[in-house]
Amino acid sequence: MPRLAPVTTTDRPASPRSMRSLRPCRFRRWWRAIRCPSTDIRNGRGAHGAAPGGHRAALTPRIGRSYARRIPEGVPMALVALHADGPIATLTITPTDGRYDRALMEVLADAAGRVAADESVRVLILRAEGDFGLGWSAAALEEPEGLAVVPALGAGIEAVAGIPQPVIAAIGGRCFSAGLELALAADIRLAADDTRYAMPDTLAGVVPRAGGTQRLPRAIGRTHALRLLLTGEEIDATEARRIGLVSALAPRAGLDEAARTLAEAIAQRGPVATRFAKEAVHRGIEMPLDQALRYELDLTVLLQSTADRAEGVRAFAAKRPPRFIGR
Repeated sequence: MPRLAPVTTTDRPASPRSMRSLRPCRFRRWWRAIRCPSTDIRNGRGAHGAAPGGHRAALTPRIGRSYARRIPEGVPMALVALHADGPIATLTITPTDGRYDRALMEVLADAAGRVAADESVRVLILRAEGDFGLGWSAAALEEPEGLAVVPALGAGIEAVAGIPQPVIAAIGGRCFSAGLELALAADIRLAADDTRYAMPDTLAGVVPRAGGTQRLPRAIGRTHALRLLLTGEEIDATEARRIGLVSALAPRAGLDEAARTLAEAIAQRGPVATRFAKEAVHRGIEMPLDQALRYELDLTVLLQSTADRAEGVRAFAAKRPPRFIGR
């Protein structure tokens, strides 16, 4: 896969708080937006591709588009590259020496916000050049602000976790500490068959600071999570697959192609339905079962009034592929 070229802009970075999982009030705003598309001032088009004052066009994502983003002063441009091909966006990170720092988190949060705001994107592939991540840099751990910098370090990871579209992490090389925390923020983890995983923070006298103690047990269960967290044990791809840390393995040379194939399969599904399914899982798992079932039913009822649901029924009856428009 060719290296993705970064771009620049003077826009303000997106707030990590605005990219958390949809809270009830945020969910209602998002639902109104897909039911009643508003004009997007930035590109002169409606939220779903309609020109202002004109008829709404069918959702035909722009091909090969790049995203402008703000690069904070002094931050290397090559840390993050974001590109979209049709309904699939690819976000590539290039951490310095494989280590994460605050600069990377700033541009990662901004890029995640742009994906979340682009409703023509139906799936995001998250990948890295080289190792997926070796952990935090020494400079990040020793910043003079001390405890004040800890929330900033996790901002990019939380922004990825808050993207409403499905996110696939294509993991290559080593995936340690903060790298594993970023992978855990994705919905599906696809890995090369030679990858290695570890959460060695306690060996340095610290605890994971970007969701490791919370997302790891939710992904693989308390027993396996505590084993990795308390011992810092390093495991291989086969063990990661066995305990459910990754969904599937692929040869290193075919990892990008495998991620693309998976993304294309998801992109063919109804975009509103996939967002609702993701939301139901992530929100519902935090609820008692009876509340989660009611929440699932609420989403099902909301989905009944969408154009995509009606199109899905028509396409099934006509035995043809559906033409979803994202509302």
